[in-house]
Amino acid sequence: MRKPELQVEIDRERAMDLGIPVQMIANTLNVLVGGQIVSSYKKGTEQYDVWLRADKQFRTDSKDLLSLALPSPTAGPIELGSLARLQEKQGSSQIDRLNRQRTVTLMAHPDEVSLNEAVQYANQYVADMRLPPEYGIVFGGQADILN
Repeated sequence: MRKPELQVEIDRERAMDLGIPVQMIANTLNVLVGGQIVSSYKKGTEQYDVWLRADKQFRTDSKDLLSLALPSPTAGPIELGSLARLQEKQGSSQIDRLNRQRTVTLMAHPDEVSLNEAVQYANQYVADMRLPPEYGIVFGGQADILN
């Protein structure tokens, strides 16, 4: 089962025109919705993290998130709703990692082409995507021997 999530689509041109960095919008939403540790509290031998996060009533309704005011150096406070759209989508049910890196596993059994042709096709397809250097493709099984 995929999990429901709220995705934010920012109008980057409008944000830039108003002098609001996209990273500031993302960080603000991350703190208000996801929370962030801002301090710690020690009582006796126990230590507790202090989290900054919006009250549940303000972070569960998309209308409340859209009314969030962000500071603009050119226009004063701007509501998030004038800079972004929120869309309800289905997110990943899980995120797999190997050595702290996100991974995606694809399994295939090519019938119409040889394994060698399939490996060459996959390598070319990934090369055509022009992914950043930190992305890559690793083959397993018999395809690993061919690559």
